[in-house]
Amino acid sequence: MLRCWRPLIRVRRSFVALSIMITRHLSRLLQSPCLGQKLVVTEGMYSMDGDSAPLAEIQHIAHKHHAWLLVDDAHGIGVTGDEGRGTCWQQGVKPELLVVTFGKGFGVSGAAVLCSESVADYLLQFARHLVYSTSMPPAQAQALSASLAVIRSDEGCERRRKTRRSGSALSGGR
Repeated sequence: MLRCWRPLIRVRRSFVALSIMITRHLSRLLQSPCLGQKLVVTEGMYSMDGDSAPLAEIQHIAHKHHAWLLVDDAHGIGVTGDEGRGTCWQQGVKPELLVVTFGKGFGVSGAAVLCSESVADYLLQFARHLVYSTSMPPAQAQALSASLAVIRSDEGCERRRKTRRSGSALSGGR
């Protein structure tokens, strides 16, 4: 049964080479016997360099092996894609579970798990951290709504453009 993750590499490599290694390694891991449902978990955008995961390829491999895909798009949502819709939307991927945080691109607190209704019902019944938490206060919901309006506006578009330019300049144009 698959339970642990081993480091893929010990030296710095190009992101393209690393993406190839990750997808090859993922294919090998998913071929291993596993009790129950398999779940592939990845970030949509890696925070250190702003590189995006090859989500379409990861989803293809996951589905080929009957695994679900969970994407944590904490660093992509609000910042990447048309109207800040994130890396999944940008790459045309619809994972079974999409985790978004509101503390980064939205500038408020909170998070959400976007999923099917049946998965949401399950989480509402059995996810202890959710079951024993409190709901979002109305003021926070209003702040989130206002933040979303800015993200979708021309101002939000300009902010994303500036972020891309700054990131490109800092990374040497790669």
